[in-house]
Amino acid sequence: MQEVYELPTDYDYILYNYGPYCSELNDDLSYAALLDGVNIDWSGIGYKISPSEKTEHYINKAKDFLSGNSKHIDQTIQHFGNMYAKDLELRSTIIFASKQMSSSSNNSNSQAIIEKVGEIKPQFSIQEIGSAYDELVAIQVI
Repeated sequence: MQEVYELPTDYDYILYNYGPYCSELNDDLSYAALLDGVNIDWSGIGYKISPSEKTEHYINKAKDFLSGNSKHIDQTIQHFGNMYAKDLELRSTIIFASKQMSSSSNNSNSQAIIEKVGEIKPQFSIQEIGSAYDELVAIQVI
C-alpha cells in the first residue's frame, strides 16, 4: 500500500527471499501480536495472521488513519486479500522491480521488468510473471 497508494508509513523495503521485506514492519507486527492486537499462528505451511480479542480496540485507536486511507485499504484487500503467499511474493516483487527500474536509469518497459523478475525469482516461469504483471496493470497497480 505504501508503494502503490503512497500511504504515509515510511517503511524501507529490501529485496529478500520471498519478495520485498521490511524489518521495521516485521517488528511492528510482532509488537502488535505482543499487545494481543493480532494473532500470528504457524499452520505448518506458513503463518496466518488473524484478529484477536483486542483487535477492535486497536482499530479504534487508529480510526483516523484507517478512515483516511480506507479506500486504498479496501482496494488492497479486494485485489490481494485471497491470495496465497506465493502469489503475493510474485506480485510484490514485480511492484518492487517496477518501482526500482522506473526510478533508475534502467529500462522500465514491461518486458524488461518481467525479465528482471525472472532473474530474481527463477522459480516462476516467464509466463507466470507476465500474467501477474498484466493483472497488476489491469488493476492499475503498476
